[in-house]
Amino acid sequence: MKHLYLLAFLLFGFVMHSQVVGCNDPMAANFNPAATLNDGSCIYDRVTLGAEFSVDLPNDISETSGLIYYNNQLLTHNDSNDTDLYGIDSVTGQITSRIKLANVRNIDWEDLAQDDQFIYIADFGNNAKGNRGNLQILRILKERLLTNPIIDTISFSYSDQPLPLPTRGNANKTDFDCEAFIVTDNFFYLFTKQWNSKATALYRLPKIPGAHSAELLSAMDVGGLITGATIHPESGVITLVGYDGLVRPFLYLLYDYPDDKFFSGNIRRIDLAMQFSQLESVATLDGTTFHLTNERLQRRPLVNVPAQLHRINLAPYIGFYVNSIRLNNNDPLNLSQFVAYQDRINKLVTVRVREPLVGAPFFFLDQSGTIALEGAIDALTTQIDASTLARGIYQLRIGRDQGRTTNIIID
Repeated sequence: MKHLYLLAFLLFGFVMHSQVVGCNDPMAANFNPAATLNDGSCIYDRVTLGAEFSVDLPNDISETSGLIYYNNQLLTHNDSNDTDLYGIDSVTGQITSRIKLANVRNIDWEDLAQDDQFIYIADFGNNAKGNRGNLQILRILKERLLTNPIIDTISFSYSDQPLPLPTRGNANKTDFDCEAFIVTDNFFYLFTKQWNSKATALYRLPKIPGAHSAELLSAMDVGGLITGATIHPESGVITLVGYDGLVRPFLYLLYDYPDDKFFSGNIRRIDLAMQFSQLESVATLDGTTFHLTNERLQRRPLVNVPAQLHRINLAPYIGFYVNSIRLNNNDPLNLSQFVAYQDRINKLVTVRVREPLVGAPFFFLDQSGTIALEGAIDALTTQIDASTLARGIYQLRIGRDQGRTTNIIID
């Protein structure tokens, strides 16, 4: 038995020794190329990003509040009274279709999400007094959406909200408001809009009809109000949008997190150059190009901003991660992430990569994990001068994780 304990201890020590914990995102200011296990410590430079284009939305959707891609168009809705869904053109912002939902109420619709079978409408806006007792998510069967929609509900309450619910209170003074959610295989995840703390709390909720208690998981200080969310299923990247007290919009990228601990991975904030744009929704198809909408904002006499549709390009900030995940999927077109050939006579290493890895950093690590040579992959085929390397075995790493590595013998 003692020998078994000793063997387990040695194996555990070997595994722990082989894992280097740290920031493994090359986009971060404190990137550690030797890190094989992300610990959520990445730090990013603050950036401000402008839209590729912005167009005004029709008055019929001046209170746009949710957004998804559906049936080759964007789908949105207003945040109160109106029970129609609106298809809009992703370039012009003009209404292309209208879907009427019968026998439902729009108390405070705040976001849209979808999976393979259903579209979900978040009727859980709760900013008046924070005392709604009818928080719910509407579930609509996609195959009947355009004919005779079948709609049922998932109702819930917050597990940590004190009871009884308040009967008095001022508007926009509660931490139990919510305007953003995503859906995964088994759960909804809600990101609250905390008016007092300027944070967001993460709740988990089963995505089956019935009454449930939304389980509080964690919270994050965001310095403002979160108003919309989306997830790119292929990469797991979550994007939150919102604005601060001066109506300066921003977004957060959450990625490379363990399980559903969304605030324990990489967290990157990007400010958006759209002053007084009260962002309400966000959607993406490919994980790098995003559409966002803001509702109309009027603050007389100086502010009169129409509802708008924006498109932004986040490829410089998240494209490398999204594409690296895509290369790791079991797509037969992507079986090889990169290949490397060595010319021993001229001490050149030729690296051929697929297009998403162009621009990625490369590192030659010696057997102690020390960087012996580094640079960037600047084309689909890149020749690297390895003449400065001493004889030995090196690990050639391209990018952010251990999945894109190969061994090179320099002699």
